[in-house]
Amino acid sequence: MNKRARRNSIIRKITKTIPYVLASALVVAMIFALVRSNRLSNNNIVTTARISSFSRDYKGSGGTVFYEFSVAGQMYARSNGYARIDSDSGYLLVGKTFPVVYEPGHPANSMILLSPDRFEAFHVPFPDSLNWIRSYFTY
Repeated sequence: MNKRARRNSIIRKITKTIPYVLASALVVAMIFALVRSNRLSNNNIVTTARISSFSRDYKGSGGTVFYEFSVAGQMYARSNGYARIDSDSGYLLVGKTFPVVYEPGHPANSMILLSPDRFEAFHVPFPDSLNWIRSYFTY
C-alpha cells in the first residue's frame, strides 16, 4: 500500500468514528444535565433573585431570563430559558424579584421560578402574590 492509499485509509477510519464520538459526547452531556437537574429538584434552598435582563427568542415565542442572587455574600449571575413566556412582555420582568432555588454547596446550579409549573416541579407553593405573572405565559 502506497503512502497516499494509507493516508486515505486512515482518514476514512477517522471519519467513520466521528459520529460515534459525537453521539457519545451528546449522551454524556444529557446524563450530566439530568443528574444536575435531579440533584436540584431533590435538594434545594429557596432564596430571592432579581431579573437583570431578558433576551427574546427570535425563532418564536419564549426567551431567556437572566437573574442575579446572593448566597453567603457571593453574587451569582445565571440564566434560564422559558419557551412559553410571551417574548413581547418578558422585558417588563426586568428589575422584579422572584424566588430562585439553588443546590446547597453548588449555588451555580439554580433555577428561577416564574411559572406555576416550575414552582410545582420544585415542590414550592405558588404564591398568590404572583398570580399576575400567569398572563405572561402561553399555555
